[in-house]
Amino acid sequence: MAKDRPLLAWAIGILVLLLLTPMLVVVTAPLHAPAPEWSHVFREVLPIHFLETVLLLGGTVLLASVIGVLSAWLVAAYVFPLRGVMRWLLVLPLALPT
Repeated sequence: MAKDRPLLAWAIGILVLLLLTPMLVVVTAPLHAPAPEWSHVFREVLPIHFLETVLLLGGTVLLASVIGVLSAWLVAAYVFPLRGVMRWLLVLPLALPT
């Protein structure tokens, strides 16, 4: 694609850099903005948010796994009305991610 349309490749590259600039500023903020608040953030705020993120991630994975395995087992083990439709509905989240 880059050989056929070099202008498009450059435009996409510049757009990506523009979109990543705010994230880069936030990630590098402790390096170029010395402030007394950073020690508080690292000591008090960050561990709590990290723990909450890990708990949320673990709960989501556990709940999605239980629901996914249970529904897949039901579709595979039993014959019921609309079973064929259910088989395709179980695959739908792979095709249309949230």
